[in-house]
Amino acid sequence: MGDSRHRYKNISEAMIFKSRVYSLDLSDKNLFEIPKEILQFENLQELFLNRNNLRSLPGWIGELKSLEVLYIKENYLEKISPSIGQLESLELLSFERNYIDEIPDEIANLKKLEYLDLDHNRISTLSSSVFFLIRIGYLILDSNLLENLPKEISKLRNIRNLYLDNNRLKSLPDEIGNLFRLEDLYLKGNRLKSLPPSIG
Repeated sequence: MGDSRHRYKNISEAMIFKSRVYSLDLSDKNLFEIPKEILQFENLQELFLNRNNLRSLPGWIGELKSLEVLYIKENYLEKISPSIGQLESLELLSFERNYIDEIPDEIANLKKLEYLDLDHNRISTLSSSVFFLIRIGYLILDSNLLENLPKEISKLRNIRNLYLDNNRLKSLPDEIGNLFRLEDLYLKGNRLKSLPPSIG
């Protein structure tokens, strides 16, 4: 992960030390778009864009090839740009508290992703692309609109923490019992009347 000694909090300062910018925090800047100057930071590993006014992601975000950590919490995003799938070094991705209603197929390309946070969005269906995230250990989907969980969830063999609180789930697939590394499963605030035999 990025070196905390080089976490910059404004673009102008970071532009002076372009090659030393490993971590950039542009949270709480009232941004309506992501500054394209970020592309000049070739070693950027961590980018924080929390609590801004972002409504979309630019296509060029996929050019940040060194990025390992991306936080875009508490914005106004409705869609995730397909170019997110080009960030093949990404290990941690957070879109918590936006207005996202679907997960793009391209997210399947993030083979190094270990942590995905989509808490408090508007996702009603879990895209099959999620089940290609073979390293995922933390999947956070609290407070969405999920009504069912596909049986393909069993493909996430490395998952340890699965957060599904406050959705609309009426049942769970029996295949969820095949998640042998699962340590914590959060299900409160759903419409479940029973659990499958594999975990019940």
